Amino acid sequence: MKTTKILLMIATLAILSSCGISKNSNYGGTDVTIPCTKEAHASPFKGSGIDEDYTPQGAREDAFTNAQIDLAYKQEVLIEGAVRRFKDKVRSGSELVDSRSEMERDIFIYVKQYIQGASIICEEYRNNETTKILTCFIAISINPEAFQKQLYEMEVLKTKFERDKFKESYQEELNNYKPLNNPNIK
Repeated sequence: MKTTKILLMIATLAILSSCGISKNSNYGGTDVTIPCTKEAHASPFKGSGIDEDYTPQGAREDAFTNAQIDLAYKQEVLIEGAVRRFKDKVRSGSELVDSRSEMERDIFIYVKQYIQGASIICEEYRNNETTKILTCFIAISINPEAFQKQLYEMEVLKTKFERDKFKESYQEELNNYKPLNNPNIK
């Protein structure tokens, strides 16, 4: 069961990463616009998820979890880039650079906790009349300003100098953020 869930999450991420902003997919000669992807695609502070179930609650819970995974992945990429830039700015004499993995661990724990409080910004359901299965599409968002403010105040960044260097690195990485390269995005 656990393996099935993991495979479903990986498949969902692969599907979502190929969806594009409002990609029209062709299924049996019918163009289908995938809901809630436009809201979440272009921002590292938003995520989208999809799941199917026989009950609305089951589909919603798993779609929300998949949206959290999408959002966590975007934040992981952003934070890893920021930490890499930060390491380049703060030379090896720093105690913080020597404990880079501890710093990343603490930041990712914070990200995970913060994502738990994400708000739903889009929620749509589709019902397959033949199979009686509901498909739930969800997009979620976190508050970027509050997230960044608390991130910069973390104890792991210790001194003002190190916090300022990390903040600068994070902003550079955020400014360079690009959604997954997808030729279907217009």
